[in-house]
Amino acid sequence: MEIPGEVLEKKVWETIETIINRPDELFAVFERQSVDSKEYQRLSDELERNIELINKNDEKEFAIEQDYYAGKTSEEKKDKHIESIQQQSNAIIKRNIELNEKMDAIIKIKAVQ
Repeated sequence: MEIPGEVLEKKVWETIETIINRPDELFAVFERQSVDSKEYQRLSDELERNIELINKNDEKEFAIEQDYYAGKTSEEKKDKHIESIQQQSNAIIKRNIELNEKMDAIIKIKAVQ
C-alpha cells in the first residue's frame, strides 16, 4: 500500500495544527486513554489473582482426595469440602468471564478511537 507524500504530509500538518490550536481536545483524548489503560490493568491484575486462586483450589481439592485415599478423612467430609471448593472456583470462573468481557470492551473502544 502506497500513500502519496502530499497526502501524508497534509495529514501530519493537520494533526500538528490540532495539537497546537486545540490542546484541550488532545488532553481529553490522552486522559481518556490513560483512564482506560489503568482500568484495563486493574482488571488484568484481578484476573491474574483469580487464576492463582483457582490453581490453589485445585491443589486443595487434590490434597483432600489424597487424605481420603490415605484414610485420614471420611468420604462424606471429602465430598463436602470438594463441593465447597468447586463452588468457590465456579464463582471465580464466572467473575473471570465478566473481567474478560470488560477487558474486551476496553480494547474495542481503544480500537475505535
